[in-house]
Amino acid sequence: YRYTQDLVPEGDAIVLGIWALFGAAALLATRPWESRSRYGSQLRYIGLVSAVCGLGFLLFLLTPWGRYQVVRFETNHLNLRMSNFEDGLRQDLSRELCDPTLGPYLSADIALLKTLAARDQLLGQPLAARVVVASLRSQGFGWNDLRALPGGRNLLMGALLAEPDPWPEQSWQPHPALDPAPEQGLACGLFDRRQAVKTLDDYISSLDGAEWRRLEPAVVALMRFPVLTTEAQRDRVLAAWPGAFHDAADLAQAGLAMRAEVAGLLSPATSVTMAVVTRGEFQRSNASELTQTLPLMARGLVHACGVETRLAEPAQADLLITLELDEVPHYDWSRPTYRTETVVTRRRGYGRYAIPQTVTESRRVAAGSEQLTEYAPIASIRFSYAGKEVVMGPFMVQWHRYFYDFENRRYPDSPDDLYGRLWPLGVHTDWFLFKRPDED
Repeated sequence: YRYTQDLVPEGDAIVLGIWALFGAAALLATRPWESRSRYGSQLRYIGLVSAVCGLGFLLFLLTPWGRYQVVRFETNHLNLRMSNFEDGLRQDLSRELCDPTLGPYLSADIALLKTLAARDQLLGQPLAARVVVASLRSQGFGWNDLRALPGGRNLLMGALLAEPDPWPEQSWQPHPALDPAPEQGLACGLFDRRQAVKTLDDYISSLDGAEWRRLEPAVVALMRFPVLTTEAQRDRVLAAWPGAFHDAADLAQAGLAMRAEVAGLLSPATSVTMAVVTRGEFQRSNASELTQTLPLMARGLVHACGVETRLAEPAQADLLITLELDEVPHYDWSRPTYRTETVVTRRRGYGRYAIPQTVTESRRVAAGSEQLTEYAPIASIRFSYAGKEVVMGPFMVQWHRYFYDFENRRYPDSPDDLYGRLWPLGVHTDWFLFKRPDED
């Protein structure tokens, strides 16, 4: 990623200065210009100084200010792999920006926040993006100023995707200045309706190719803000969505067919009250996460049709969605089994006074293998509205399950990043860890 030189703060030299002091101390302690024996005190000095420097730097990293300095230096200059980095980009910034000890330092560093925005890495981290936007706005940046920053439009899009989640009650964080509008999905208070609509329009208009990393935030926006998007925008994004995948294009197309059925059922309504009833449960891996996310996916499918929803009790709801959850055998696999055996050995020591000893040892030895069955979560869904019903499924809710290679007994690698993609449209489950304020 390229960004202008003025985004690099000058104060990062303090970290290098600390390392320089440690290096100078090591140089003075070892005094390499003096003649010493090969195995003399020089090595002891080196070991002592290295231990002191390592301990000092460890204590430095234990302080919030020290952690902040490392994050700042690695983000702006050189990746030392000392913090949470992958391929030179910071991961899970939301954890660090929302940390009550580290967050105040990061959110007050305007140059650092500009650098993060310029690298476009906050688009996929909505919680982190909204902290950055709130911090910059508290420093005097207006919405147009943020939009004009390098990477600013993607930053605003990332923050907008976190708007349905209410602002956390943390006193150190800069509080949004706008009044929340939960009925429009703007529960956080960082955007008004005009700004949200313009942010969505900027981002969707910039989509010039079928690449899932760029399209997925737009699909999430359709599933989250039905009243802020137009039919033309929905058609443009969803028409390009299957083409974003190499292996999973058919699954994406099937998801769009489900959406078309739901849209036909609800037409011409633009707003409904709804309830989601879940029957059955998952027992195995990711059970709680899937059980929590699938109702949000179902509601998002309704939103992607351009229909706003309000939650109600099942007896009073216009639209009743019934989810039937179950698990079915997917494939068999084997793993080795072991048994423990006791071995008695007689050993004789070495030397004139060696005494023979009997040693009892326990060890694990292979005892064969056992056959196990991997189960796949499946779901059926029923939409009931105005005396009509649409029933879909059963289908496997996790996209990667469809690509298991039974011959080689493994999941093949795919450029589509299949793990975590869920029915119906293949959006990653991480996007739906946010909850609208009326979802309890």
